[in-house]
Amino acid sequence: MRATLLLLASLSLGSAIGQTTFNVVREHPSVLSYNGAISVNEVEDGYLMFSFGWSLDSTVGAVHITKFDLEGAFQWEKEHKRDRTTSPGIIDPIAAISGNRYVGAMTAYGGQAPKVTYLYWWNDSGDTLYTRFLKSDTSVISGTHGTRQLIALSDGGFLHCGWCANTPPGQSSCITRLDSTGTILWERIYPQAEYIQNAREAPDGGFVLGGSRNAQQDEAVVIRTDSVGNMQWVRYHGLYALTSGTQALIDDDGNILMAGNYKDDPTWSVYDAWACLYKYAPNGALLARKDYYYFRDATAVHTVRKADGHYWLVGGTEQFVDMDFALLLWELDEDLDSLWMRRYWFYGSDGAQSVSYSVRSTSDDGIIMCGMTRQGQADPLPYKKDNWLIKLDSYGCLVPGCHTVGIEEVALGLDQYLSISPNPVASGQPLRITFEPPAEYISLGPLRVAVVDATGRMVHEEQMGAATLYLSMNKLTSGLYYLHLTDGTRWLAGGKVLVE
Repeated sequence: MRATLLLLASLSLGSAIGQTTFNVVREHPSVLSYNGAISVNEVEDGYLMFSFGWSLDSTVGAVHITKFDLEGAFQWEKEHKRDRTTSPGIIDPIAAISGNRYVGAMTAYGGQAPKVTYLYWWNDSGDTLYTRFLKSDTSVISGTHGTRQLIALSDGGFLHCGWCANTPPGQSSCITRLDSTGTILWERIYPQAEYIQNAREAPDGGFVLGGSRNAQQDEAVVIRTDSVGNMQWVRYHGLYALTSGTQALIDDDGNILMAGNYKDDPTWSVYDAWACLYKYAPNGALLARKDYYYFRDATAVHTVRKADGHYWLVGGTEQFVDMDFALLLWELDEDLDSLWMRRYWFYGSDGAQSVSYSVRSTSDDGIIMCGMTRQGQADPLPYKKDNWLIKLDSYGCLVPGCHTVGIEEVALGLDQYLSISPNPVASGQPLRITFEPPAEYISLGPLRVAVVDATGRMVHEEQMGAATLYLSMNKLTSGLYYLHLTDGTRWLAGGKVLVE
């Protein structure tokens, strides 16, 4: 497991006071892959991460529950598998419920046997409390069913999202309403979509569903239902973008915010699109579409409230330089205008990918994300997928003060190649900074070292012309500082420095 851990104490960087940040990649113990971390939840003493990938004995696909402490240090991991591959979905499919419990709908598949879905209840120690059968393909004439997401509801029940068997091709999307024991209360099929990817419970007990369909345009589907699943309205968006409905966020006025993408020109590049946010009125009228970033496969996927009334918006984009796909993070104000955007990735060589599958605001006003990072062609195991867990402060920084150095691209896999010593350092004593990246690393400009104090003020900046720089501490008073290494285009690494 690779990790960068930073405990931020005694800070004055605005709301970043007392925030912990870390960047952890958990590798499968064999040469096989995890498919990615799919749900993460903050608990009293750390974070609980759910992931899907090869079982530890490399025989079938399984679910793993992994515990990290508040600083991102690994605590334990427990595996849950059956005799066939079992998948609970990919985009935040695990429901958190009262009593520090978690519930997932595990669909077993593979071989000649029909698909079967079971409900699993787990405690926060990663142990299975009980399971029960939900549904199977054995009772239908043709077709299959499947799981995309399970959400917990305000009355203690659940809503299962996915697709149903014995329906016409491309018209199989459905939701299944369950009580608190997992008993099916009703099921609704929506021929307007192929899959229901996710859902959000509305204040009136109805649902906002995000779906997808195979169409020439407007592939994302938004369905508003009443409390028993009857459709009130349906909307489509995306125009010529390759897109899908995402999990909605309902604001204080009842408006529906749904992340996505948009492409208005079918003749210009199949893949280029705007990462954007759609805003629908309660009656389904499109109030606005906010466009934030235009590039190859640019998209927004997660919309999450911040404690200050702002929003986190998380998505991704392809890259023409370095890795294939990078994570995008925005902070939006109350009017949904972007305050800043940054790109993040772990592995940086050609063919690498870094994506997020689950996002939460944290109790300290930071953000926790989990997902998948794939090794590139120049990495030790090309195209191997690893679980990724990243905790950033309220400014989107792994090292405090990153927002003051004017860099929007953040490489998170190079911290292990930076050493800072001695640390603590006596005032007046030189600080030795060494950066020895791997052979495939290519700098996009001169390396520069920036030092930021605890108020966020840059107190020193200097070019690093060789692998080692001796930085004078003569002008720095005692206290905590944060060092940032950049190449003028990308933030590369950093750490805290204590001057005595």
